[in-house]
Amino acid sequence: MHRREVLQVLSAGIALPGLRAMSPEELWTRARDVHDRLRRETGRVLLVLTHQEDATVTAIAELIIPATDTPGATAARVN
Repeated sequence: MHRREVLQVLSAGIALPGLRAMSPEELWTRARDVHDRLRRETGRVLLVLTHQEDATVTAIAELIIPATDTPGATAARVN
């Protein structure tokens, strides 16, 4: 594990108790704000999966929630 990863884990551990007081809607809004701000300022996005893993998850989600007369998983961006 690199120093940067250690700092990220420690920071998350420090932040978690404060996040418990927030509702799921507030957490979602804050997470989207951070994601959008990062994209605007750096042109980067937060990634958890590699592109290949993301494509696999997208394909599986589309099999579970296919597009019919309503949007499927891919259109809903559930990956």
